[in-house]
Amino acid sequence: MKKINKFGAVLFLIILGILIIKDVNALGISPGRTTINFEPNLEKDITLTVFNSENKDFTATIFTRGELRNYVELEQTELKFSSEESQKSFNYKIKLPEKIEKPGSHRVEIVVRQISKTKEGEDIVIGALVAVVSQLDVKVPFPGKYAVAHLDILGAKENEEVKFFIRVTNLGEEDIEKAKATILIYDSSNKEVAKIESDEKAIKTKNRKELKATWKANVLGSYRAVALVNYDGLLTKVEGSFRVGDFLLKPLDISVKNFRLGQIAKFNILVENSANREIKDAVAQLLLFDENENKIMDIKSGPTEIEALSKKELLAYWDTEGVKEGTYIGKLILTYEDNSYERQIRTAVTENSIKTEIIGITAFAIAAPETESKKVPVLMLIMIILILSNIAWFIYLKNFKKSKGETKYTKIKKLEGKKEVEKAEVKLEGKKLAEEAKEKLDGEIVKKELEDLDKEKRLR
Repeated sequence: MKKINKFGAVLFLIILGILIIKDVNALGISPGRTTINFEPNLEKDITLTVFNSENKDFTATIFTRGELRNYVELEQTELKFSSEESQKSFNYKIKLPEKIEKPGSHRVEIVVRQISKTKEGEDIVIGALVAVVSQLDVKVPFPGKYAVAHLDILGAKENEEVKFFIRVTNLGEEDIEKAKATILIYDSSNKEVAKIESDEKAIKTKNRKELKATWKANVLGSYRAVALVNYDGLLTKVEGSFRVGDFLLKPLDISVKNFRLGQIAKFNILVENSANREIKDAVAQLLLFDENENKIMDIKSGPTEIEALSKKELLAYWDTEGVKEGTYIGKLILTYEDNSYERQIRTAVTENSIKTEIIGITAFAIAAPETESKKVPVLMLIMIILILSNIAWFIYLKNFKKSKGETKYTKIKKLEGKKEVEKAEVKLEGKKLAEEAKEKLDGEIVKKELEDLDKEKRLR
């Protein structure tokens, strides 16, 4: 009975957890993010669709938050769903001012939150998690010409070519006619050993281009590169480091398990020591950048030793609060002792997963973010599993009780049968004794009659 009670408690917790998940995913919204470029006095209507993923009756309130909330007009502030309505759409209008002083990205959020009505007609919030958000990002260009750059370097072995990739993003109001990078290469003693130039490209406003350059490395060692990007007479600088020669620590994979957006993600960076000696102070660093080259992640693992010819996972943690779904470009930097190595990475962040590709080493398929309508079958599957588990548990209990009852009945029948046999045996034993006594008595009578006959003969 105690085991059954424990099992019931566990089952109750599982059901409760599933119901909580159900509540969290009860709402959905699309699109999750809209991006527009700033234009003076721009007016734009935007349509959002809210999904009733659980097909239930509820009311939702709609409100705005963020620095641009005063420029948003909501068509309505409430949505009422019946269990028969799977989705509803509403519009809002963004009315931008004549000017936004600060260049860069500005955001407003449209929040849809589930509420419940009290008897008095007052609104109460059901739960802090039962809400969905659609973001509107307004990109305000920098005055004139303004570019930001990012440098990725692919190291090489001796007498092979080192490859340089410079991503240049034009965030200014004007097009860039010519963008070109001059790369200065320094050795470990900070001595300039080479000067190379990239190709040249034009970059339209609000666009990005990649400049490329190569350098044939003929001396082993660690190097530092400084890229000076000249765009129509203006300069921006970016730096990076690389190594020529065998780098003993090889990246194999980057993975994240059991993730949910807004929580802390644990990155497992799998590396291999290809040397026949121990590597000391091995560290992995991960960086990610958004579309404007703003750094959104910079995390490091703790220094560790890796035995010769062995693999090991280096762990790093990223707080994803405020991070939005999307695909981001970045880099993996591996260091040990006085050596360093870089690899470009691409990371896809969704509501329930983080997938990272090490360019040229691993690969993954980046799917479109899952819509709320696609989540419905998943929840239905969960409910089906729950129902089947309950049915199985009911059948088990029924069979258990039945088998227990049958066992008890069988034991009783066996006991009753045993008693009947014992009675029969006692009765049979009594019958045998009676027959034996009768036989004995008959024998004695016959014997006495024979003795009397014998006496009678002798007297004659």
